[in-house]
Amino acid sequence: MWSLGVAVAADGMAELVRCMVRTGEVCAGLAVALKRSLSEGLVEEKLGGASGCQEREDFKTVADVLVQQYVDFALRSRFPQLAGRVFGEESSTIAVHHRPLDLKICGDEERTRSMLCTVFPDDPQLVDQLSALIHSKNDSPETPCDSLAEFELDLGTVAVWVDPIDCTSQYISAPLPPDEFDNDRVWEEGLACVTCLIGAFDSCSGEPIIGVIAQPFASVNRITWGVSVGTLNCNNLPQSPPSPHHPMRIVHSKPIALRDTESGSVETVRAAGAGYKALVCLRGLCDAYVTSSSCVYQWDVCAPHAILRSAGGGAVHLAHYQQHRVLRHLTYSAPESAPITDVSACSIQGGLVASAHIQRVLPLI
Repeated sequence: MWSLGVAVAADGMAELVRCMVRTGEVCAGLAVALKRSLSEGLVEEKLGGASGCQEREDFKTVADVLVQQYVDFALRSRFPQLAGRVFGEESSTIAVHHRPLDLKICGDEERTRSMLCTVFPDDPQLVDQLSALIHSKNDSPETPCDSLAEFELDLGTVAVWVDPIDCTSQYISAPLPPDEFDNDRVWEEGLACVTCLIGAFDSCSGEPIIGVIAQPFASVNRITWGVSVGTLNCNNLPQSPPSPHHPMRIVHSKPIALRDTESGSVETVRAAGAGYKALVCLRGLCDAYVTSSSCVYQWDVCAPHAILRSAGGGAVHLAHYQQHRVLRHLTYSAPESAPITDVSACSIQGGLVASAHIQRVLPLI
């Protein structure tokens, strides 16, 4: 029986996956509710070490902070061993209408309600909705994978990366869709590109083991999850990603240099959001996500990487492969401090290639 360190529970893996899936569902609900009430006073620009990316302006919203705090609260409540091991892009503080507030979630609903009233003093209905979501029972009726019961788990070796609102710029600027959007196409921008990412990794090996992607504004297929541990790979994808397209479809956000683009063997597609770009690859809409930017971070990639592994794919360092023609798979580690003071230390330096068909894509890079 494979285990992460010393086993503490025969059903620990299945329980953790169920909890992460349910947590992702609640994150989606919080993101939608908060988007409907988002205003300029609930958005803060990141400055200095809080924004490691010099390629674009970076912001955080009340939703970024509250969703991350919820993930930490939900996982710690169910698994106390994870205390201090749930990491994310955001701290618990944000300036709300120019007033600094700490949005740590409390253990009981009444205290949470009081905290939320300081953020939304004129919207008791929203406060009630958010409080009910945060303190809803955290269990999922779905049994993720029967084989998970065979795997023992030492939670002491597990840590979690969270990106509460991936593609915050679109979350802020894009209007709420009047109707459901078509998830069978690739969106260049808009709320379709917004995701909530929860990724667990083995802190000993650095390997991503469990990933949950929530697409809050989708009406169907809102949650995508995958598990990859040892020889076990399972996920809720309707089918394995199909064979690569011809021409092969590469999704990116900025132009990238690829081999053999003149022959028509490669087609490039633009889309926003690291999580969303990986998601369209998992759905078979694109074949690979490639970026040369170092403005991609461990919290952006950990969850999608775990799901890609469960589908037979992976994620590798772009610059290292281009220089040495040798695969160097992405690995994950805890930040030097929490909250994170210098996000550049958590970046994926030199870019990455992520695909369910990694060996077939790399010759084009």
